[in-house]
Amino acid sequence: KLKLISIGRNHWCKGYTNALYDLYKAKKNGLKFQYTIVGGISEQTRFIVHELGLENEVSLIDNVSHKEAIMLVRESSILLLPSLTEGLSNIAVESMALGTPVISSDCNGMPELIDNGVTGILYDWKTQGMLEQAIHKFQKMYPSQKKLMVQNARLRIENHFTSEHMISGMIQLYNDTL
Repeated sequence: KLKLISIGRNHWCKGYTNALYDLYKAKKNGLKFQYTIVGGISEQTRFIVHELGLENEVSLIDNVSHKEAIMLVRESSILLLPSLTEGLSNIAVESMALGTPVISSDCNGMPELIDNGVTGILYDWKTQGMLEQAIHKFQKMYPSQKKLMVQNARLRIENHFTSEHMISGMIQLYNDTL
């Protein structure tokens, strides 16, 4: 079984509804998965899980500590970021640094973080079925390709998203503004 995880606040922009419908269709097409959503629990999410009959495949966890979240990400096959709008996702950065592959929607700032097929997988969230295609793309990769993607992702974080890089970037932006 593929172990998917999403971590984020309870808000429509996180795209959990779309992800659940796409995963329901993927299940009908034979995908075996366990999907855990942490922190994004609402009555609507619970209703959709029940309505689609995904109770055996989807676990809903209200809140966990940062330490527990990191453990859950490490134990997962994929971090799924199905957001409809997102700046630069901290959980995606952390997952890439931890060595957990990321499949993300191509919304807003995510293409700045993820080079599609090189440091993770991006999909068009506006087109139904693209999440399933992204998951199949990941599953069809050879273990050596997955390992290379994880290594590339970690290097991207180390080279562009450390605190030192972020601080120097902010200082440069401040100086340029002056």
